[in-house]
Amino acid sequence: MWLLETRSYVLRNKFSRPVEYAILSHTREDEEVTLQDMQNLAVPSKKAEWEKVKQTCKLACRQGFRYVWIDTYCINKDSSAELTQAINSMFDWYRSADECYAYLRSKAYLTDPLSQITWADPVTPNDPENLHMIPVGRKMSWAATRKTRIFDVNIPLIYGEGLKAFLRLQEAVANKTSDLSLFA
Repeated sequence: MWLLETRSYVLRNKFSRPVEYAILSHTREDEEVTLQDMQNLAVPSKKAEWEKVKQTCKLACRQGFRYVWIDTYCINKDSSAELTQAINSMFDWYRSADECYAYLRSKAYLTDPLSQITWADPVTPNDPENLHMIPVGRKMSWAATRKTRIFDVNIPLIYGEGLKAFLRLQEAVANKTSDLSLFA
């Protein structure tokens, strides 16, 4: 797991013990900053997303975090093995984070439109502690038209399979839970 140091913007991936970190859930800009870009700070500083990296690090540092995890910067996409492992571990990284920041270009006034677009209940972003109380079938309906990791299951990546991936997701969730709302 790669983590970005909040003060130096240096990527680290060797830790002798678990560390506290914040995580950023965000929308993409025109030019993503990659792990490779982070090797020379002159490269990412010219990209549109760099301001988001700086502000995330600044906020995390103010809140006492030495590290942040941001998917676009902390996953080595040049290694297919590392990319697959990272995608399969993403749910755990979000769950293990000590703080999760969400970056949207717009703010709270988007709660209702986002709920309509994603089908997610409007209170869910404001009350993540109760996510486990929502029936699996309800969460499955949110995921039906988008890519997500809210069920804590791993399924192999098969590029180009389309709708079959959703069926494999349903099977994996059904094997893990006794919540029959999945079939509603």
